[in-house]
Amino acid sequence: MTAVNQGLFLTYASGGGGVLKAYDFNVSFDGGKTQHLLLMDTGSPWMNVGSNLLPEGTYTVCDPQPNTPAPNYSSDGNQYEGQWVQVTATVTGGNGASFTTPAPITVFRSTSSPGVSMMGVSTRFADLDAMNVFLNVPGIVNGSYPAGYILDQYGVWFGYGQDTLAQFTQAPVTSALGQRTAAAQVTLTGPGLPTYTATVPFLMDTGIDYTIVTPNTNPPAEPPPSPTAWQEPNPNGGFQFIPGVGVSVTVGGMSWGFNMDQCGKQASVPAFARLAKPSANGIVNTGRHFLASYKYLVQLDSRIGSATGTMGFLKV
Repeated sequence: MTAVNQGLFLTYASGGGGVLKAYDFNVSFDGGKTQHLLLMDTGSPWMNVGSNLLPEGTYTVCDPQPNTPAPNYSSDGNQYEGQWVQVTATVTGGNGASFTTPAPITVFRSTSSPGVSMMGVSTRFADLDAMNVFLNVPGIVNGSYPAGYILDQYGVWFGYGQDTLAQFTQAPVTSALGQRTAAAQVTLTGPGLPTYTATVPFLMDTGIDYTIVTPNTNPPAEPPPSPTAWQEPNPNGGFQFIPGVGVSVTVGGMSWGFNMDQCGKQASVPAFARLAKPSANGIVNTGRHFLASYKYLVQLDSRIGSATGTMGFLKV
């Protein structure tokens, strides 16, 4: 999306033009006096900002505190301590384009990790929509833009038109699988191993560079893959699939996949892939390398609390 003739397009302040680096935007909480690089994370629904980035005078403590639990990240096991606060945020792209939230939004001010800088923009949780800074773009708030956004390797686009939406292969967004997202069929194949297939929620998470497959335990789900048969130690820690394992993900008319033998050798393939502990509904998290294959669109039927919407994919 190097040329956009309508709406608002913000290029990444860092990491643009590829998927090997995380995607960041400049964010200010004091009217533009100071800016901080925040990592855009489509896997989490809230801003998680360290106390070093939010000094006294830049926020108002929420009283009472929301019932929302403190941020935690299943991908790395990190959990944070602090408090929920209200701030006005200005998000600026590398191209100088920006927006300021029309009203303060709720963010988490972390005291346990004073330097954390995460800008969660996931639309998976309807009860947290008001915290999503991307759903607080002025054009979305006043109804002149659709309640959604398009991501590619270069930036984020708000206020696209119906002609653009029509170019995408689309799938319905529902809450049928426990999260507000599209349903994906994930298939695992491996040398001498039984094929595993499951229907799980779809997640394209820009916060990580690898793929996670969480098997679905809901009846009549297939028995989950055995970690000892399917995985081996990852040289960088943890585990990864053994060589020869293939991962295939289908959402509506969109298909994406790779073989572990390709990992680390091309931009459209994640650094590695692994299993997670099986759970109700499960999930497949592609990681940000997905954007080297497809532009990604998510649009809700209404800005706050909608149970439905549309997810779209456009081959690059």
